[in-house]
Amino acid sequence: MMMGLLLAAAQIVVVRRAPPPPPPVVEAAHHVHELAAALHHEAEAGAHHPGYWERAALSRLHAFEEAAGHFHAQVETFHQDPRHTEGDYAALLVAFDEARRWMPYLHAAHGIEHRFEDVAVALGGLRAFYEGGHVGVDPVWAQGRVLELAHELEETLQRALTAAVVDEEARSRRHGGKAIRGLVRSQRAAAHLHEQVERLAPDPDHTIGDLQETRAQFNEAIYRLGKSKDFGQTVAAEVSRAGQLLEEIESLYGFDAHDDHHR
Repeated sequence: MMMGLLLAAAQIVVVRRAPPPPPPVVEAAHHVHELAAALHHEAEAGAHHPGYWERAALSRLHAFEEAAGHFHAQVETFHQDPRHTEGDYAALLVAFDEARRWMPYLHAAHGIEHRFEDVAVALGGLRAFYEGGHVGVDPVWAQGRVLELAHELEETLQRALTAAVVDEEARSRRHGGKAIRGLVRSQRAAAHLHEQVERLAPDPDHTIGDLQETRAQFNEAIYRLGKSKDFGQTVAAEVSRAGQLLEEIESLYGFDAHDDHHR
């Protein structure tokens, strides 16, 4: 009898359950880390005898890859509590901003620009977790982030405007002059938004109109810039960054990036 039970027990097949899938924020962090590594590798491969400026740009990409790796490791450990990784997330955004700002100095800039856009999209998946009011994110913290973004938006558009004005050839063209005037209006709208957000931070409802006006002026500037082919990579990079900042601000106000009814 005992032998029969032992034989029956030996025939039992142990079925192991598959481990649960990682939380979405961990998957997103892993994806950003992979993209950062691929971006850095491709930029390094495209650099032939880099000079000072390209080495500086590559250094920023290296720092971004390091920040992405650290963020990924921290999220895997503390994914249930975003408060433990908010600082790492903020450092990741800063590192990406720096890498993207220096992109025009890379020899392979034109070939890898789409990779920067892929990273921006991947970061958008993290934005909802940290800034969209989910998983216990403090609205006060989110509003503080709006203030930071509004300040950077104003400065970014000012850099774009300065770069455009310095371009004498662009100023002498009909469409170039209109594009510069569009940038002036866009920068002023961003400055006003920054001022209003700083003054009315406790109540974001009072600044929605300012955000909508900033979007309208920015879209008009983009339209004018699109009609002029006289501006260089610096203007394009700063305007691209301004667009990303504006989308981040809109996401914190609850606007869908693909919903144009508010623009």
